[in-house]
Amino acid sequence: MNPIQIIERAKYIGVSLHLTDKHSIRFKGESQAINEVMPLLQTHKAKIIEWLEFCDLYEFLVPKKQWTDADHQWWCKDLIEQPKLTIDCLRALQNAYEAGRAMTNEDMQ
Repeated sequence: MNPIQIIERAKYIGVSLHLTDKHSIRFKGESQAINEVMPLLQTHKAKIIEWLEFCDLYEFLVPKKQWTDADHQWWCKDLIEQPKLTIDCLRALQNAYEAGRAMTNEDMQ
């Protein structure tokens, strides 16, 4: 299973997944459902964290940048092909937006 399928599976059985400030996965749901999805979460933890971070950053930026469904597809493709660079770019865009200016090289750090 890929990370999106795992996240969707968790949601389907009543487990919500969120990224914590410390970049770990926080989950809520009934014990039986959590126990069912836990092996998948443990096996694919790093990729799930990437997708959760991507989702948080993208959801922050989409209304500000007025991105479309096509943009989402391209960002997802980029995430699959170059996860670190994609997340770094989204994080830099968020930093620049929060500072109220255009993106600079410093935002990429």
